[in-house]
Amino acid sequence: MIIGVPKEVKKDEYRVALLPVGAHLLTADGHLVLVERGAGSVSGLEDEQYVQAGAEIVDSADEVYARAEMVVKVKEPQQQEIAKLRFGQIVFCYFHFAASRELTTRCLEAGISAMAYETLSDASGRLPLLTPMSEIAGRMSIQEGAKYLERPTTHSEPTYVVDGVVHYCVTNIPGAVSRTSSHALCNATLPYIRELASLRLDFFVAENPGYAAALNMREHRLVNDAVAQAFPDLPKE
Repeated sequence: MIIGVPKEVKKDEYRVALLPVGAHLLTADGHLVLVERGAGSVSGLEDEQYVQAGAEIVDSADEVYARAEMVVKVKEPQQQEIAKLRFGQIVFCYFHFAASRELTTRCLEAGISAMAYETLSDASGRLPLLTPMSEIAGRMSIQEGAKYLERPTTHSEPTYVVDGVVHYCVTNIPGAVSRTSSHALCNATLPYIRELASLRLDFFVAENPGYAAALNMREHRLVNDAVAQAFPDLPKE
């Protein structure tokens, strides 16, 4: 399988979705790994480290999306990335579709197979790809607070004042500590990325219900029940 790793473009997102050791293991498994130039630089991971691990460095996100059968990211595709998505392409990242109708409809239109980190579960029903980020930054509690205040903030504009009280509601704390959180995230995701790449999508989701839960949409239809319930008017299986 050809696996692509683009540089994250979402504002204040500095993590990378794959470490050089991940590129090495995927290459050893027989896959081709494409990494956009500079994708890991903010996390202290230079292009040469990926080359030494067996990856191919490409000059643009356009090339990553054009060649990859599976795109591995951190955050959901942004506007300029959605235009590059191809029908049937697997995209494995944090999506949080239920929070954005626009993201959901645009990804449905693209016809991708969306594999969401946040809905993949293990044999105990836990969410192993959410846990590392939550442990680093108290991510879930911060997002909950931001939701009730209805005013999430960013790293570049982290605070606002209401009635003389300063509110700090940044929803992506791990993105600010990119090296630590990149390692934590990649250590958690890599076993699933390797298994998905080796088994291919159909066999991967057939392995167990927790893997199947990660598949949120496929071929213009919603597959995950929770996302389908959030948007009952959108096409679903």
